[in-house]
Amino acid sequence: MPQRGKERLTDSAVAALLSCPTIREAAERCGVSRRTMLRWQRSKRFQRVYEAAKSRLLESVINGLRSGGWEAATTLREIAADKTAPAAARVSAARCTLEMLFRGVELVELEARVLSIEESLAREAQQK
Repeated sequence: MPQRGKERLTDSAVAALLSCPTIREAAERCGVSRRTMLRWQRSKRFQRVYEAAKSRLLESVINGLRSGGWEAATTLREIAADKTAPAAARVSAARCTLEMLFRGVELVELEARVLSIEESLAREAQQK
């Protein structure tokens, strides 16, 4: 099969795997057997293409969440501060806000520590 045809099949299979809940359904969408799909998945080239596509998809999802993050945080603050909202909703919103705040702070501190370690290792490597 010409290289272009293989690339199209690979792209089609990757798209199907990312959008179908099962391998069987992904294979059906591509017009191949489940066994063929499993064989393709063992290919190093296919694995590279699939991992790259998964990374792009995850990045897109994360960017979508980022764009809605401010609105979500604002909504949580509004619910937590709304004296007319049910107590359970206010507590839940407050708890969620605090948990996310603590996680964010932990991540920022962890990033700073990792950067510091990387810089130390780089200085040590330069000295050798």
